[in-house]
Amino acid sequence: MSNIQQLVVVQPMWQRVLFTTVSATFAVGGYFILTNGKDTEQIVGGMAVLFFSTLCFIAFLLKSRIVFMADVAGIIPSHVLPRGSSKRIPWEMISKISKVNQKVDGNRFSYLAIYLHDPHFLDSEQSSVLRIFDFITKLLRSLGFYLGMSDKSTARVYIPAVALPGFSVERALDQLDSIKPGIVVRQEKTLQSTSLFTRKIFTIIALLIIIACIILFMPSYI
Repeated sequence: MSNIQQLVVVQPMWQRVLFTTVSATFAVGGYFILTNGKDTEQIVGGMAVLFFSTLCFIAFLLKSRIVFMADVAGIIPSHVLPRGSSKRIPWEMISKISKVNQKVDGNRFSYLAIYLHDPHFLDSEQSSVLRIFDFITKLLRSLGFYLGMSDKSTARVYIPAVALPGFSVERALDQLDSIKPGIVVRQEKTLQSTSLFTRKIFTIIALLIIIACIILFMPSYI
């Protein structure tokens, strides 16, 4: 494979529209449950409206379509940085980049994962969204729950396949390997799923924490 000097990975507009449309559909469904349900159903509906409406807002207004940029100096993971940030991770700070699988209730999701020698390198550039998910991840890891991640949630940056062109982590890895040969480590191991009861308990806890954090951090989005 011929080496390339600079790479800019941009999420196609159709993928952005598709993600926003799906989130909006769930938000509308939540509103229908909220207005027509009873007691617990209304609570679930309200949570769905808040969560998926926020996803629409973040995805379409706050997130840049640039997923990441890479050159001979390093990589800028725009997907996890505040919009407009140009924080670059030097290659010497990166221990490896690989594909990570997540297994949840029999469904498999893929991520491009970046592992850093200093896990606090990006702390000063964290977006509010990343702070929320970092908090949730650390809380669940402390309880021995790894969200079904094949690397036990040890990477510093996770970029979901749905944000990448063609939903392809492999293509992004090939492009990065062309810029910095040897930085990509191929691994396909997937953790066994946790028990169904345990997954549901932690899923409920995680959703409640996400919603609480969204309410607390919402002023910082505006």
